[in-house]
Amino acid sequence: MPTHTTQHHKQMSGHSDGRPKCAHRNTHLGEVQQYHGELAKGDRTKKAKMKEYADRRQRAQLSTVQEGDWVLIRQEQKRKLDSLYHEHPLQVTNRKGTMVMAVSDDKRVTQNITHFRKCNPSPKEALSGVDSDVTEDASTPVMRS
Repeated sequence: MPTHTTQHHKQMSGHSDGRPKCAHRNTHLGEVQQYHGELAKGDRTKKAKMKEYADRRQRAQLSTVQEGDWVLIRQEQKRKLDSLYHEHPLQVTNRKGTMVMAVSDDKRVTQNITHFRKCNPSPKEALSGVDSDVTEDASTPVMRS
């Protein structure tokens, strides 16, 4: 019986020649560390190529919305003919990363930049460029035959 436990103990503790079971791991660790830099560099280049391809396929563009710009905010489209954006523009007061804060006379909105679309010119500039005669005539209905 003692010989059986001794043989069992040898099998559990390591190889028959006395080496520990995990000795082979130490020899491969140096090789892995040697190639780690090359593997990491290859990984970065492959990821950059994948990102470039995905951005090109999705036609991704950097947003040019900045503080002071006038924007329209996306709204839920309830019917097919509804506009994608609210008709009242807001002015951007703060931008931090992809988060944008925009204000109007009656509301303040903070959302991701994907919910905004830049609109030019600002409402004040649009009204200043229109003649006063045209604005008076626009309020009266026109009958056409």
